[in-house]
Amino acid sequence: MDLYLTGAESAQALAIAKNYLQGEAFSWFQAYATTSAVADWPTLREALQYRFSPLNKEQAAHDMLHKWRQVKDVTTYNRTFQSIFLDIPKITMPEKIDRYSRGLKSYIGEALCTKQYDTVEALMLDALNVEAEKRGSYRGNAQGSAFTAAASKYGPAPMDISALPMTRLTPEERKRCMRDGLCLRFRAKGHLAKDCPKAKRN
Repeated sequence: MDLYLTGAESAQALAIAKNYLQGEAFSWFQAYATTSAVADWPTLREALQYRFSPLNKEQAAHDMLHKWRQVKDVTTYNRTFQSIFLDIPKITMPEKIDRYSRGLKSYIGEALCTKQYDTVEALMLDALNVEAEKRGSYRGNAQGSAFTAAASKYGPAPMDISALPMTRLTPEERKRCMRDGLCLRFRAKGHLAKDCPKAKRN
């Protein structure tokens, strides 16, 4: 890339280099650019070398995890965090939950802070639910849910569980649903997965 950019102006060189980022490098740069200034190609080159050097990769992921905050929607935030977690093989579940919670937008974090989570996946799902409720796209029975606090703050809103992207159940979530009599499809009370009205309608 250094040879390819020889003679190019600084802004042009940076734009060209960014256009060549693909896959994991592209996903990493989207997150990195929101927290760090990238003024030119040498700055980007140094960041790339630091991030993808085998010796520095885990430390760089820890650094990003420490300062990463939700800027866009929860789906994007979840995807970024899952990508960062992959670079920290020994990270514990409590640390995942703690770091994920700290980066959420304040209204989501406030709605979820009173509930104890065993998995970060369950926390991610509830964060999606709170965001959907705030946007008025969640229709269903929110009674007993982790985001009841958000309902009281933002008032009643129409809700549609079927509009939410459902994640695969973890073994712990499956046990909880079976213990509490929840639908395995949409985690709702009142019916089993085989009788789920939303699944039949969709």
